[in-house]
Amino acid sequence: MIDLKEKYKMEKTQKVILSMGIALCLTVGILLFLHMTRHAPYEDGLRLEVKGSYNTGWQYVIYHHKKVLIYQKSIPVVAGSGAFVTKEDAQNIGNLVLAKIRKNELPVIQKTDLERFNVQIPEKDSVFLRAKAQL
Repeated sequence: MIDLKEKYKMEKTQKVILSMGIALCLTVGILLFLHMTRHAPYEDGLRLEVKGSYNTGWQYVIYHHKKVLIYQKSIPVVAGSGAFVTKEDAQNIGNLVLAKIRKNELPVIQKTDLERFNVQIPEKDSVFLRAKAQL
C-alpha cells in the first residue's frame, strides 16, 4: 500500500509535468503564430520573384496570385540596356514597382528611381551585353 507521503509526491510530480506540458504547448503555439504572421503572403496576392544569373543578367516578375502581372526583362527607361546587371538592382526596382501597385499608383519607373538605387547600366559595348547577345 502506498503511504500518503508518496501519494502526495506523485500528485505533485504529475501537476508539475502537466504544467510544463501546457507551458510548452503555449510556447510552441505562440511561436508558430508569430512565424505564420511574419511569413504570410500579402492578402492582395501580389509577390515579386527575381530570376536570372550572373551570366545572363537579372529580371523580375510580379505575380498576382499565380498569374504573371509584369515580366520585366530589361532595365526600364534605358533603351537597349538588356537585363539588370545585379540581382540587387532587379530586386530594388521590382520592390519599388510592387509598392507602387499596392498604393494604386502607375508602376512607372523614372530615371531618378534608377539613380536613387544606383542601378548599374551596362555600356552599349560592354562585355556583359556582348556575352548576352551571343547566347
